[in-house]
Amino acid sequence: MSSSEPASAKIAAQYKNWVYPQPVEDLEQFVAAGARIRGEPSGLWPKYWPHRRKRQSLDILIAGCGTVQAAYFAYHNRDCRFVGIDLSAESLERQAFLVRKHGLDNLVLLEKNILDVAELGRDFDLIVSTGVLHHMGDPDAGLRALAGCLRPEGVLDLMVYGKGLRVGVYMLQEAFRLLGLDQSQQSVEMVKAVIGALPAHHTANTYINSTKDMKFDAGIVDSFLNPVDRAYSVPEIYAFCENNGLAFMSWQEGFRYSLAARFAADHPIQRLAPTLDARTEAHVCDLLTQSQGTHSFVAARPDYVARTRFDIDTADWTKAIPVRHPSLVGPTAEGNALAYAREGHRFFTPNEIGRILALVDGQNTLADIEKRTVADGIVGADGARKIVQAAIAPMLAYGHVFALF
Repeated sequence: MSSSEPASAKIAAQYKNWVYPQPVEDLEQFVAAGARIRGEPSGLWPKYWPHRRKRQSLDILIAGCGTVQAAYFAYHNRDCRFVGIDLSAESLERQAFLVRKHGLDNLVLLEKNILDVAELGRDFDLIVSTGVLHHMGDPDAGLRALAGCLRPEGVLDLMVYGKGLRVGVYMLQEAFRLLGLDQSQQSVEMVKAVIGALPAHHTANTYINSTKDMKFDAGIVDSFLNPVDRAYSVPEIYAFCENNGLAFMSWQEGFRYSLAARFAADHPIQRLAPTLDARTEAHVCDLLTQSQGTHSFVAARPDYVARTRFDIDTADWTKAIPVRHPSLVGPTAEGNALAYAREGHRFFTPNEIGRILALVDGQNTLADIEKRTVADGIVGADGARKIVQAAIAPMLAYGHVFALF
């Protein structure tokens, strides 16, 4: 394929020949086996619309839906209306099979470039684009196109590659280009042979050992032979939003960008953490941990983002209703502490903090929880507010709890 051929044509050709991600034959079995796809919105509405007291029927666009994502989301949200677009007819046919099999009459699939999304003549409450914009020749143009289809209170749930974990990936990509490899099966076998002989100290090994893509050929092509691929640092994520008429709203997994979550409580770096704003702290975490192969975040119109900021230190904080993230697991008793976990973040709380977190049920306001801490004898009235804030604030920062207000 010519190097001057448009990026969209190169990507369409890749996903025609190497269908990605791996197709799913039955959604019911997929779910029963414990599989899930990040960002499924049924339990995330308090994060996106914290001023709404109940979940509403939504219009949702899945931009670059691949082989299964739009069908999976539609399967879990039958009351919502979905449009899934993708460059690859082959990928769309895999999802069309799932639409027919599971009677997903709430999903429409279309072969369409993100740059042409305005042709739909529609706007959306939620636009999800996972692992797509970083494969566009002009990601900014792609983001602007999606932003143009947002409703005033609409949100974008995005995932793009992160630079930290992919340093070694780009070293290998460059080497494979210099070797003249293409996307043939012969080249894929060469990539496998090279990866199998990498020295243990090669920085690509961290990525290789952390991804499921090494288990199938289309994943290897997507990682190492993709013709259009870029990654972002934390400052570049913020600029990506701001340069295209949007504002950064939040990380999907805030704990990955928190020094309190990444380092022990008695580590000396914690003395410096309060001196950093959230943007700088996130960047520092990314630089120090070098573990982010992707960045998952939410963006929206600046005026809407300004209205969704919640400060637990404000006078009316007690009116807020904390809601657990649907993927938060725990507590389980371990010695004198309680353990919780989500997406690889495992943490412990003292029993009295765990008793407070147990009151987070999506119904109790923070005022209710404060009263219960006193009534249940967890703490006296003088210390109730302080301990409730100490329990809830980090959970909000880590993304383990949302606040309706």
